Amino acid sequence: MKTKFLSFAVIVTLITFFNCKQTNQEQDINLDFKYSDQPELLKCDLEDNLLIKEAIYAFENDLNNAYDNEKRSINRSYSTFIAKTLNSSFYIQEVASKHSLKLAKALQKSPHYKNNVFLYNSKLANCLLSSITNTNTKKSFEALKKANSLRPSVVLPTIRTNARSLVKDKGLAGILAFDYYYNSLMLLNENQLKTPINKTKNQKIDFNKVPKTAPKAIPAPKAKIEQASGQEAHNH
Repeated sequence: MKTKFLSFAVIVTLITFFNCKQTNQEQDINLDFKYSDQPELLKCDLEDNLLIKEAIYAFENDLNNAYDNEKRSINRSYSTFIAKTLNSSFYIQEVASKHSLKLAKALQKSPHYKNNVFLYNSKLANCLLSSITNTNTKKSFEALKKANSLRPSVVLPTIRTNARSLVKDKGLAGILAFDYYYNSLMLLNENQLKTPINKTKNQKIDFNKVPKTAPKAIPAPKAKIEQASGQEAHNH
């Protein structure tokens, strides 16, 4: 009886420890879940489902604020993001919000990343790949993963051909968010972010104001990500 009581006490202590650890991490980063009341995007059995959901919504919001202020279609924003990432003209500090940066810092501590590289053998990656809605596209990604070829030069063109489905296909959208956005964002600090310039209809321009010279933009470290992906992201 005494042994059973001690075992029960140990289990309770461990559960309390891990719950407190997770709570303390969220408090340290001061996360604010703005999209917790929005519809679920993925059916993933993950301990940090709320964080994953928040990250995808925040990612899409950042893209819309930067590329489609009228919010007519997230597909347009996704297409612009993919094109800019492919030609190395995407500057994440001009797009990302402070909220997304906090999410990136939380993701950095998650088991989905190692050395700031998204892991395609993680539970999140498996969920994203299995959630791809188009059967042929899903098979293509499964083949790429098996061949250890999930590199930007291959993945991004594959997703671009399915850009119209991104509004509903959160498996593909998640791959963009976690492998091409947050892993770059987690390398930055808040003082490196710029407020995205949103276009406004009938906005008056004061020609007497002298525009300030913007500091040189820092491109997302695409090369570093691609190199690391080949080394880290496909551990079998």
